Amino acid sequence: MSILPRHPKNQPTVTYIDNMKFNFSDLETNGFVILNNVVSMEEIDILIQNHKTASSSIQFTFSDKINSDTGLPVSTLKSTIESILKDINRETTIKTDRVSSSGVYFNNNYIKLDWHQDHEVFYKTQDTFNNLNFWIPIIKPNADQNGIRIIPFKTLNEKIPEITEKYIIHKGAQRFKFKDNKTTIFNDDAGTHVTLDEDILSLSEEINISPGDILIFRGDVIHRTSADTTTNRVAIAIRSMYSEGIFSKSKFFNDCAFKKNQIQNNPRNYHHIINKLEEEPDREFFKINEFTWSTSFRGTSNHYGLRGVDDKNLL
Repeated sequence: MSILPRHPKNQPTVTYIDNMKFNFSDLETNGFVILNNVVSMEEIDILIQNHKTASSSIQFTFSDKINSDTGLPVSTLKSTIESILKDINRETTIKTDRVSSSGVYFNNNYIKLDWHQDHEVFYKTQDTFNNLNFWIPIIKPNADQNGIRIIPFKTLNEKIPEITEKYIIHKGAQRFKFKDNKTTIFNDDAGTHVTLDEDILSLSEEINISPGDILIFRGDVIHRTSADTTTNRVAIAIRSMYSEGIFSKSKFFNDCAFKKNQIQNNPRNYHHIINKLEEEPDREFFKINEFTWSTSFRGTSNHYGLRGVDDKNLL
């Protein structure tokens, strides 16, 4: 795991280009990498203020989306993330070239996620290896508490290589439950589940990270909110994806009830995909960059019965 030495808090935060070279191959072998002190305290302050503004107008929400028109929360980080992506593409086989124009705040006062591999990003791109999550804490009093836990791929491959290859690597939209020394994996894309005679959740570790740092991890990394939520923690998640990735219509419109429910309850997150798929009903495969991510929602889908709804009805 690559970690930079931490700078004293009373010293200026360095920029990414000033830092030493990272071993980004950890993303391929371990699923994640930590970059210390690559987000300035000035940027952190802007994000905190933006979060307060968003939170004041949205109550009882799981996450507050960044409004990039009201400040600099994403644009100030975008050039940094794009520079990081260039190095990742040059040094690894991961292909990721498109940074999201917005992000999501995760406040542990409102949302505490259990063990999972990312759902929405997998539904929208059908890919997790080339999709990266830039997880940046902005309010986090203790580096080793109130953060995020992950299960490293190196540990999984050492302990249970066959299970890792068959059920975890390159997979997505999965939940993991532990009971009686067994782990049940719920595949929420295919609508299946399997119970393993292994306690894979015991292989996890807490990520030591502070404001100013970035945790980058692949979409197929198993992770959860830290169980220690005694103090408030707010983090921002910004995604990157592979614009040339291949997307299957039949895979998107499969018969998984859990997946249908997720899409029905969050139509604004999927309307750009459904619009394009229904424009070309006889076509099976698309590229991710063919979807117009800012297209307005058109109304009712013949597949999932989606209806245009007000923002107040969306999580």
